[in-house]
Amino acid sequence: MGHKGVFRLDGTYHNPDLRTLFEEFKNHIVNLTVDDSERNKIRIRKLESEKSELEKGRLEIDQMKKRIEELEFGVEAREGDYTKNMLKFLKEKNRSGEVISMLWHFLFERMGTEEEKRRFLKRAKKATENGEKFDMSRFEEFAGLNLENSKRLNNTA
Repeated sequence: MGHKGVFRLDGTYHNPDLRTLFEEFKNHIVNLTVDDSERNKIRIRKLESEKSELEKGRLEIDQMKKRIEELEFGVEAREGDYTKNMLKFLKEKNRSGEVISMLWHFLFERMGTEEEKRRFLKRAKKATENGEKFDMSRFEEFAGLNLENSKRLNNTA
């Protein structure tokens, strides 16, 4: 019974230290606790931690959405598109394309607020993705083109 024989068996038994035992015990404290309030406190802390992680993730997603919108519809994106079109028309020696591009850029950048411009471009992109053709009434709606507004535009130019 003393495990003495041909080989000593002392080395085959598990002899954990106090720290290892406590770490394992700590994992089961919830199940060993009689009072439900302690169990609920632990659950609440766990849920709050998960909630804060989800909130951080949601904030990161919102920031990425704003950055993507800026890259697609912001001032720098519009300037880049304008430059790309102008270079294309210059290469093609397409003077009418250059003039139309300049006028479009000039009018578009002077009409509406930044938010209105982005909203218009998003609708135009969605319409293009759906296979719809560009309709000037969309631009007139965006720009609010009428006699009074055209006078205002002439005064600011």
